[in-house]
Amino acid sequence: MIEFLRQLINHGATTEIETMKVAVQGFFKLPLEEKMVYEQLPGGLEGYGHAFVLSDDQKLDWNDILAIYAQPISERNMKFWPNNPTSFRSTLENYSRELHRICIILCELMARNLGVDFKEFSGMYKEIAQTITMNYYPPCSQPDKVIGISPHTDGNLLT
Repeated sequence: MIEFLRQLINHGATTEIETMKVAVQGFFKLPLEEKMVYEQLPGGLEGYGHAFVLSDDQKLDWNDILAIYAQPISERNMKFWPNNPTSFRSTLENYSRELHRICIILCELMARNLGVDFKEFSGMYKEIAQTITMNYYPPCSQPDKVIGISPHTDGNLLT
């Protein structure tokens, strides 16, 4: 399998990205009991929690996760959107809006490069789900028994 890693530059969202980093760091610095207010529900993926453990023999994923459904707006469950830091929700809203804007531009470019009518192609992203997953990798006293996050693939249009 060949993997290609690309980083998008000159996207115009640098401020939103940097502001989001600060808000995420602020959230993960909160005491555990404050983060647990946003705990994932059993069987759910949205909210604060940890990766799944599938086997006692595997190396453990060593990270905290905050996953939030951001788009479409009708799918948002605001009980998982932290109120602390106080700027978190507005920062996430701005960040989500910018990601959506960039997604539209990239989809337009992909349609053009594929020779597809953009109006036909645009239906694929107008109401596309946007999940924002934030990871925190705390220090570990037994690093040989853990991995930051297991190798995986994301089945999305854009990651």
